[in-house]
Amino acid sequence: PKFRVLYAGTIGRAHPMRNVIEAAEILSEHKEIEFVFVGDPKAHILLEKERAKRGLENVKFMPFQPIEKLKHVMESGDVHLVTMRDEAQGMLVPCKFYSGLTVGRPTVFAGPLNCEVSNVIQEFEAGRVVPCYDGKSLAEAIYDYRMDGDLWFAAQEGALRAAQFYHPNKSLQAWVDLLEEVQRK
Repeated sequence: PKFRVLYAGTIGRAHPMRNVIEAAEILSEHKEIEFVFVGDPKAHILLEKERAKRGLENVKFMPFQPIEKLKHVMESGDVHLVTMRDEAQGMLVPCKFYSGLTVGRPTVFAGPLNCEVSNVIQEFEAGRVVPCYDGKSLAEAIYDYRMDGDLWFAAQEGALRAAQFYHPNKSLQAWVDLLEEVQRK
């Protein structure tokens, strides 16, 4: 079976991909590692061109999947990949990160070293944070999880702990509690 690096969701201006293609190229000799992108086929066009140009057989694409298949798709990733430009720090939090936690998968985050996603990963030891534009560091993090089962299972446990803390019901309750507190004042 393949070791799947899953990128599920939007690829927008805040989500750099050159580092991901570089990592896929570095890891292309490891036939058991595959990169799977699930999302809008229009957003995959540039990646498909890079895949063809570089001859990358380890990069695959799937369109958005129906909601009833979402859990299966998310569980199919051995690690979840999240990217964010350094310049987007403080302006957004990629929601695909929390989807990966929900299914208990380690996340490899290529983005700002001091933002919500990197802080959660580090606090719960739920994955690895690498510099945004560094394809080599991204490839090394993925390779480490592929080759070290103990490392992978430790990050999986961290993801599951974080998922309990960031569970939607708890988040909603935190909002309700905050609103009630504000209302009392």
